[in-house]
Amino acid sequence: LAGRCQELVVLDGKGTEEDASGILADGFWGKEEWWVSGVTVTEMPSVGIRLDAGRFHAEMIRLDQNQDLGVFAQGDHSALFLNQVEVRGTRSTDGGAFGRGIEVQGGASLVAEGCVVVDNADVGIYVTHAGTSVSLSNVEVRETRAASDGTGGMGIAVQGGAHLEAGGCRVEGNTEAGIRVNRDDTSVSLSNVVVRDTHPLDDGNWGRGIE
Repeated sequence: LAGRCQELVVLDGKGTEEDASGILADGFWGKEEWWVSGVTVTEMPSVGIRLDAGRFHAEMIRLDQNQDLGVFAQGDHSALFLNQVEVRGTRSTDGGAFGRGIEVQGGASLVAEGCVVVDNADVGIYVTHAGTSVSLSNVEVRETRAASDGTGGMGIAVQGGAHLEAGGCRVEGNTEAGIRVNRDDTSVSLSNVVVRDTHPLDDGNWGRGIE
């Protein structure tokens, strides 16, 4: 699926079913492969892009004002590749949950290059579960908002035995923590990464760069 450009080719989710995703890729064997470029996915009532199995390549895509999750990949048969993708303004559900920019879990993998993750809620990039791996190169994670309950707003959160490598990235203007790593079997490698201007919560606590 190749659009002429993001401004002219738009998948607009207004008025669709409440659980509709913008793009859903769900392979049977995990060997299926998809390529999408040059489109905007906006106003989806559920996830902007969802990968349940297979290999998904996204290039020069804008995900704007979707609900729940901008990009979601799960399962050990899922490999996601993002190049020059912008994930912006993801909104929380009606119950106040999520609003995250990118979530990778359950053994899935993500390779992201030249991407921008900005003005999402709760967590900009969330990585969890053993076997899950994420590689970020020249990625910006900025201005993540707190969740509706006033907590969160982290730039990057890695936990549950997952692994993250990041090089040449900027994590800036987030809330509570720029990068949070949790659990003793979780691993993170950072090279030439800038973490700055992390804001405290409304009660004045936190505001840590790396925890």
